[in-house]
Amino acid sequence: MSHSVIAWARAQPFVKSGPVLLVGQSRGGILSVVYAGRKPSDVASVVNFVGGWMGGGPENEQLNTPVFAEAGRGAGVKVPQLWLYAERDNFHG
Repeated sequence: MSHSVIAWARAQPFVKSGPVLLVGQSRGGILSVVYAGRKPSDVASVVNFVGGWMGGGPENEQLNTPVFAEAGRGAGVKVPQLWLYAERDNFHG
């Protein structure tokens, strides 16, 4: 999805070329981190608001924030990132 949105935006005459800032919340936040890991030359930085992967059944339970924070997923991404979480969050400790 992100690749399609970025490709569409880059085709617009009012959009500056070059790496983009990705900002996402919840699943969009964690997917922004994943996209940056896969396409680091396309991403200037990432802002992840309470990113995580909730729902979708037991097969997706392993796809939550701690897994993405491991090297190669979140920590291994070579672009600047800001991850924002709060105390007493019901979903992400």
